Amino acid sequence: MLHSVSAVFIFAAAAVPIYLSFKLKNTLRKLSLALSIFIVIHGFYHLFGSLGFDFLADSVFEPASAAALLAFGALYLAAGKRREKRHVSAS
Repeated sequence: MLHSVSAVFIFAAAAVPIYLSFKLKNTLRKLSLALSIFIVIHGFYHLFGSLGFDFLADSVFEPASAAALLAFGALYLAAGKRREKRHVSAS
């Protein structure tokens, strides 16, 4: 039951970054798209967990969710470093 409720709320929460990924440009678009991918994969983890596909949820979607979150973090750090580098060179 908890997986079902979580899946509904997670997919609803994914609507905002998905919308932003269509409206934004450049780095922010990439970041919001990466965040959207993480949220959707994590939603599938909860969806398949609620349907009783525990092996698929735990062995496929949980690690994929963690990998997507790490990829988002790497993109975020890279974007921050690029912004910092531009800020320093502009001064």
